[in-house]
Amino acid sequence: MNTLYLVEFRFFLLPVLMQVFFAIITLFISYQAFKVFRITKHPQSKSMSAAFFLIFISYVVQATINFLNVMKINPDIYVVFGIHPLSVFHNQGLYFHILFMTFGLAFLMFTVFKSKESSLLWYFVLTSVLVFFLSSNKLIGFFMLTVLYLAFLSYHYMLNYKKRKKIGPLLVALAFVSMLIGHLGFLFLTKSTLFYAIGHSFSFVGYLLLLVNYHIIKK
Repeated sequence: MNTLYLVEFRFFLLPVLMQVFFAIITLFISYQAFKVFRITKHPQSKSMSAAFFLIFISYVVQATINFLNVMKINPDIYVVFGIHPLSVFHNQGLYFHILFMTFGLAFLMFTVFKSKESSLLWYFVLTSVLVFFLSSNKLIGFFMLTVLYLAFLSYHYMLNYKKRKKIGPLLVALAFVSMLIGHLGFLFLTKSTLFYAIGHSFSFVGYLLLLVNYHIIKK
């Protein structure tokens, strides 16, 4: 696999810590949604729990790959984000990260449609698989697909806020808008490593807003 994009070592460790944070938040949300499902037996809660659990796995894989690189790469050279160019293991790890993330977003898309037809879920999953296998540049294809998913989710939750006019829906809407901006930044990583930091920063804000929302709900 060709070198995907480069970041300086000093930008490398902080994103690993952020990815661990993302993993913790998504696991927490998955657990909370599953608790709701056990009480209500609502299928949307089950789908949301599955969605965030898949995203949790994707961040665990990504953080592990990046951490292994931090441990072995000379800080004076440039390194490949998420993957060492000579490591097949890291290539496969990146593929797993991409698939689990897109599958998680596919489950979220299925959740917001509130459909009882499982065929809709398989449509989103199949779309994710096709983009992965047909893209000549899998990373760019991945970011483009996640941008589309996040754009729709942002739009959906903004409409939800306009209907309900409460702080909770607003925080969720702003969270997905922030993640959308972050993934838009990732599309321009080949232009400047600054977009790498920008992307993670906006994603951090997004997950932080989701955490604040669940804290408010719990109160």
